Amino acid sequence: MNAHLPESLRPRITLHAHDRLRTRRIPLDAIQAIMDFGQCRLKRGAEVYLIGWREVEKARDAGYDVERFAGVEVVCDHDSRVLTVYRNENPKALRLRKAA
Repeated sequence: MNAHLPESLRPRITLHAHDRLRTRRIPLDAIQAIMDFGQCRLKRGAEVYLIGWREVEKARDAGYDVERFAGVEVVCDHDSRVLTVYRNENPKALRLRKAA
């Protein structure tokens, strides 16, 4: 996915995030897919993009297969620079909590 984007449209990735991609065996094209199709939440002052099963279905309807990226989270600063990437091993943590 990223290879076809001009340099100016590709996400900027910190050295830390690049190392995490490599050590966690998450492909570089996962970042763009997650930022394109995932939901974004503000968490501890950062933008966190993630793909859950709903986003997998929406992407499939649009003709994209992002199922292999389900559960992967991309943490960005407010300038959309990728700070880190990881797999969320607890999918229940992704659910929205109802206000009391």
